[in-house]
Amino acid sequence: MKGLPLALAVLLVLVFALSLLAGRVWLTPAEVYAGHDSLARLIVDDIRLPRSLLALLVGGALGLSGAVLQGLTRNPLA
Repeated sequence: MKGLPLALAVLLVLVFALSLLAGRVWLTPAEVYAGHDSLARLIVDDIRLPRSLLALLVGGALGLSGAVLQGLTRNPLA
């Protein structure tokens, strides 16, 4: 049980990294880090990175709001 938060954090980082590579056009890490003017870098910087960061923030906000609601109502099913 002690290693569960660490395992979930590692899984979150891996899924976040994969979300930057997956899409309509699958990118390899070599394509992303090939150069500053590459099309792959533009796709990641302008489309996929903001989308992934927003998804991470919204998921965290929803989890936090659920925890606050459970604590406020003292109902574990809230």
